[in-house]
Amino acid sequence: MDACAQTQTCSANFTVAADNTPPVFTNPSDQTVSCISAIPATESLSYTDNCSPPGSVSLFVDGPN
Repeated sequence: MDACAQTQTCSANFTVAADNTPPVFTNPSDQTVSCISAIPATESLSYTDNCSPPGSVSLFVDGPN
């Protein structure tokens, strides 16, 4: 509203296209270990995507010791 009490309204339509491009991960190198406790600590795993900001991945290890 302006100083003379005049108003204007406008609108717009947005169409969101499907994201068909998968994220790109930076994977650690393969390693061979004799048991899970021998797995070394990993650096943070990261990814990029054309529909989301870059991020990081949490590591979860499950299996026999």
